[in-house]
Amino acid sequence: MRSAKGHYYNVSFNSQAWKKLTDPQSDFAWLNKKDGRILLSNSFCHHLENESLSDLGRKSIQAINDGKIVSEKKIIFHKTPAVEIEGQGIVDGVKINLKLLNTKRGPCYFDFISIDPQGLPNQNDDFNSFLNSVEFK
Repeated sequence: MRSAKGHYYNVSFNSQAWKKLTDPQSDFAWLNKKDGRILLSNSFCHHLENESLSDLGRKSIQAINDGKIVSEKKIIFHKTPAVEIEGQGIVDGVKINLKLLNTKRGPCYFDFISIDPQGLPNQNDDFNSFLNSVEFK
């Protein structure tokens, strides 16, 4: 299994409120300096090609403690079919809201995730800026 980072895509998200992290488990990751929100992206190439986007997204949500899906919709992202799933769960003892967008391009599967501690105001603007900074090659 190989990451698509640098070969098939890049994420150029940049904001004073966010700190870019070096995370060996993610292609790209950012931490909000003020409230602990996390934005991250992962990719897997030559793996998972036979699974649907919905199934892959659901598995991601259900892998979290007490993970449950709140909503799911099919969208177009960068001219490619994608699935956007909102969910909830518990990570490291903290109740979280999770927003996941996943898509496939060529031999690669990509997921883009926003993890927000529950109780914070809706922060879709940051997630949308993050998504808008994605560049596929």
